[in-house]
Amino acid sequence: MSRRGSEQASAAAEAELEAAIAELSPRLLRYAAALCGDWPTAEDAAQDALAALVRRWLRHGPPDDPLAFTFAVTRRRAVRASVRRRLLDPLERVLGRPGELPDPERTAAATQRVSLAAAALAEQPRRLRATLAMHVGGLSVREIARLERCSESAVKMRLLRARRALRESLERRGAMAVDEERPGSGLGAGLGVVVEGRGR
Repeated sequence: MSRRGSEQASAAAEAELEAAIAELSPRLLRYAAALCGDWPTAEDAAQDALAALVRRWLRHGPPDDPLAFTFAVTRRRAVRASVRRRLLDPLERVLGRPGELPDPERTAAATQRVSLAAAALAEQPRRLRATLAMHVGGLSVREIARLERCSESAVKMRLLRARRALRESLERRGAMAVDEERPGSGLGAGLGVVVEGRGR
């Protein structure tokens, strides 16, 4: 291959990688947030997954299924990041951060919303929880079916059962009322959209 042809191929591969990152980034972030329960940890997990994709792409070419590859990496990173965050949280609370004066009421309300949503999710069976997290992550029914290796009708049934169970759990815990007071805030608000079935 000529030098010019090699440069064109390299530019095309780079453009393909950039397009994949642009498409996957918001989905990975929402998926990680549904798994972790907080944005900073979710951002770390999604960023790690994208970095793994870039390394894989540059060394061995694009994976057969970039979506499946990055969601699998995000799932592993999210679990590790959540554990690490839980270990570091007590230290941050004791040591504090310079110049940071958190509002106790806002902190308590945000903590309550995340705790209620996380507890409601934790009550769901593993398979329903995984399907719901992918749905919150922005995947379509068809994409979830491909990743889970099942039919689209099976995914729809899982989502229906998960929404019903999640709604009951959130109502028992008072999380739906919290979301109504502050619409669009926290993980609970995102789950509210899923519970109402307004996602794809």
